[in-house]
Amino acid sequence: MGLPYSYTDTALASTSATVANTSATILDAERSQMKSIQFICSAFTSGSGAFGVEVSNDGTNWIVYNRLVSNVTNTNAQFDTRAAAPTLSSATSSIHFFPDSDLFKYIRVFVTVTGTGTYKALFTHGG
Repeated sequence: MGLPYSYTDTALASTSATVANTSATILDAERSQMKSIQFICSAFTSGSGAFGVEVSNDGTNWIVYNRLVSNVTNTNAQFDTRAAAPTLSSATSSIHFFPDSDLFKYIRVFVTVTGTGTYKALFTHGG
């Protein structure tokens, strides 16, 4: 059985420059039971892009989100690998998931760019 709805929003529009957290687009995640975010880098020559995610319940007070679950291979004995600032240093992408038990109303994504490359982030959520 699929989700009754799902959406993909641009959390961070394509940029080759640093986007501060205070300039980031605010997205509504309140009614989303399942959430993932894909970080993308293209037109890469050198350097890296370090992404950050902040969450808030009131849209004013923001907390750095440190519980992104990385899409990596673990053994059965290991716990999920968490990431706070996923970094891309080639023309590639990575996807991360939010634990289902984590609830918040708003999300915003920012990036610190050193070198060259175009960076963006897509937020997919559903319920």
